[in-house]
Amino acid sequence: MMNKQKVLNHYMAEVEKVKQGETNALDVGADLKEFSDAISVLYDELKDYIVEERDKYSPKEDVVINGYEIRNMSRTYYKYKQDGTYDFINQKLKNRKEFIKKATDKGEPIHDPETGELIEPVETSVSTYPTLKYVGEQL
Repeated sequence: MMNKQKVLNHYMAEVEKVKQGETNALDVGADLKEFSDAISVLYDELKDYIVEERDKYSPKEDVVINGYEIRNMSRTYYKYKQDGTYDFINQKLKNRKEFIKKATDKGEPIHDPETGELIEPVETSVSTYPTLKYVGEQL
């Protein structure tokens, strides 16, 4: 069985081969993406067990494993959509974004028929990035 340093070294070497023009970036990218996704799924399956195990220690105690300090954190999520005013404002924001997009795509100001306001185009920027979607057979 490969240890984690060997796996990391393998993928670092593959990336270097791509940088040197010795191998195809698409092949290495797809392989690395598949590995990354598999690891992410495994980690997600483990999260509840990590929380459970960490709860066995005092919250004030430092628990460090393989150089990682492990703590359990909590986060509060607010259900903003339950507030009518929030929902109203959010819809107005969505509408505004659509008008801005239309004005920018046309390259000229457009009028908001509800308010009569003239909405100006804005600057845009473009970011190019790869997306990898698995379309092969499921194992």
